[in-house]
Amino acid sequence: MLAGEHKYPERRDAKSPKANCVHGNRLVGVSDGHGKNIESKGVPELEILINGVFDKTRLLSMLRGFMVFENTGSDLIKKIAGYHQFHAVHKAVQCTISAQMRWLRSQ
Repeated sequence: MLAGEHKYPERRDAKSPKANCVHGNRLVGVSDGHGKNIESKGVPELEILINGVFDKTRLLSMLRGFMVFENTGSDLIKKIAGYHQFHAVHKAVQCTISAQMRWLRSQ
């Protein structure tokens, strides 16, 4: 096979079903400005975003457990939970575990 020659020539055709088999991903950080802890104006917002939402452990947890795919009939859409939903679910799970532990200790 020569350089520049494709093993599957149909991939060069944009109308081929295989042409769009790989899509890019993006994760957009958006804030409505509401929350329990509003940092002072001296703290850069990007730093807060990176250290909060994009913390490696937290981000991987969001991607592993808080992502769904919706089939619209013509497309497949990837959706990820909002930051407030992520924290609400974690808090609910922690409260449930604590309640169960208290109940087990009382038996």
